Amino acid sequence: MKTLPDDRRYAVVLCLIIIGAALFFASRVPRPEEPTRTTRAGRPIIEQDGKTLLWAGQHPDSEETRWWDMTDSPINPDDLGNGLGADKIASIDEPVFAHRDDSRWHPRANPDELPVIGVVVDGEARAYPTPLMSRHELVNDAFGDAFLTVAY
Repeated sequence: MKTLPDDRRYAVVLCLIIIGAALFFASRVPRPEEPTRTTRAGRPIIEQDGKTLLWAGQHPDSEETRWWDMTDSPINPDDLGNGLGADKIASIDEPVFAHRDDSRWHPRANPDELPVIGVVVDGEARAYPTPLMSRHELVNDAFGDAFLTVAY
């Protein structure tokens, strides 16, 4: 078996080192779909086509990711902190109502003093307690054929 002269072996090893370094550093350069930095809460931020894009999440029914354009925003995306995110607070979709004399009321609860959001539709009254609304924020209710969303 023939061996390469020392100067050719040196050139081959040097080329392999250069190729390896180029591959290593090429993998480190952020591509447009890769985050260049993250917010304090860890949400990815990318710079693409002169725009600053903040990751908004992935569409629940597909692989599509969504980004918010923060380029001209007065809010610095780097300063954004933690938050619950979309759809993290469950709405009440089929509310169950209790009469003020119902035994399911908590023994210390006084229905006469409970703050509520009141709604009357076609003469039918509903009351949504604000302590419960502060935990769920949305109630989706139906009055016959009419639908109503109460937000708090």
